[in-house]
Amino acid sequence: LKHNCLEERKQYKIVDIATLQKMGWSIRDYVKKSTLLSYEVYDELTDEHVTEFEKSVKVVAEQPENRRILLDENDEMIGMWSFKPFYDDIFEKTKNGELYDSEIKPDMMPTLIPGGVYNIYFSNIVLKEKYRKSKVFGILFDSILELIEEWAKEDIFISEICAQAY
Repeated sequence: LKHNCLEERKQYKIVDIATLQKMGWSIRDYVKKSTLLSYEVYDELTDEHVTEFEKSVKVVAEQPENRRILLDENDEMIGMWSFKPFYDDIFEKTKNGELYDSEIKPDMMPTLIPGGVYNIYFSNIVLKEKYRKSKVFGILFDSILELIEEWAKEDIFISEICAQAY
């Protein structure tokens, strides 16, 4: 599944929140830019599909490891993904389409710890249209697999994944 075209990878980089902060971004900057990117990419996105700004800042601050950002050669955000681990009852509501992102609260999400098995909800998988070539998408997708593999080595496992498509 890995897309290892080295030339293509040199143009782009996947970073986490800690790396963004080292680059001078704040969590608020990330939330603002990722929200704007989501609205740019998804025509039918409404406010009920988006977690309120201050809640998003709190969620990212509490669980920064649950997201990756794809930057171009100018360090502009061109794609990203994020997920939220949910307790079983919240996950079932999400799978059934009964929970909007605007209703999500930090206390619905367990902290990932070794020995745990979690259900995760991808709240965002976003890539600007002009970058939707398979190799660029592969870079973004590979970062999901890499994190899941890294966590498995740390005895943190994913049982089920869901997402809502727009």
